[in-house]
Amino acid sequence: MRALVKPRRGPGLELTDIPEPHAGDDEVRVRVLRAGLCGTDLHLHGWDDWAAGAVPSTPQIIGHEFYGEVDEVGRNVTSVRVGDRVSGEGHIVCGTCRNCRAGRRHLCINTIGVGVNRDGALADHVVIPATNVWVHHDDIDPDLGAVFDPLGNAVHTTLSFPLAGEDVVVTGAGGGLGKTYALFYASRGAKVLVNDLGTTPDGKKAADLAVEQITQAGGEAIANYDSNTQGAKIIQQAIDKWGRVDILINN
Repeated sequence: MRALVKPRRGPGLELTDIPEPHAGDDEVRVRVLRAGLCGTDLHLHGWDDWAAGAVPSTPQIIGHEFYGEVDEVGRNVTSVRVGDRVSGEGHIVCGTCRNCRAGRRHLCINTIGVGVNRDGALADHVVIPATNVWVHHDDIDPDLGAVFDPLGNAVHTTLSFPLAGEDVVVTGAGGGLGKTYALFYASRGAKVLVNDLGTTPDGKKAADLAVEQITQAGGEAIANYDSNTQGAKIIQQAIDKWGRVDILINN
């Protein structure tokens, strides 16, 4: 199969042909129909200090945002069927540590990242545990399915707090996920400052669009584009405007 691989430790990626993987007893193999690029993948491509410390071995397939069709299931799998259209949660947890047993799996001390600590989804097929699979309704757009994981993060975070009247700063709002955070927070009644570095026309345009959409919906938002602005100054702008900052989303 085709796969985008980190061939060795260091900058760069290679598109290459490798043998197809197969699902283990508790796993599912997905034929990837759509895939998304995350900032994590850019770190892996550039091979910064974080990437050098995170990737245990090479060669390794990168990528963790995807949508596809199940074409193989392990013999112990009952929750997913061949033919299901799915996305996947990119964090594989142990299920046995103290946090997992207490229902705080997002804090698992043994978390393995798909596309970081094991082969990922920028390939024709990806294998993940059945417990990490999200089965979609048939009417979900494949492009939306490919960003279901990060989009779900934004929605879950938004719904975790009472937000009406709160003052929120969202950094990186020129990107898709940052803009999504801003729109979701505003939809729950928060006032939002969206920050983008303004280093690209597309980023500034996306941040402007977020402010426009929020204000058109009756919300309140302002934007900051100064590439030299430090975090404290961004927060101070919101304080000068609204008198306080309740939540900072550092995207």
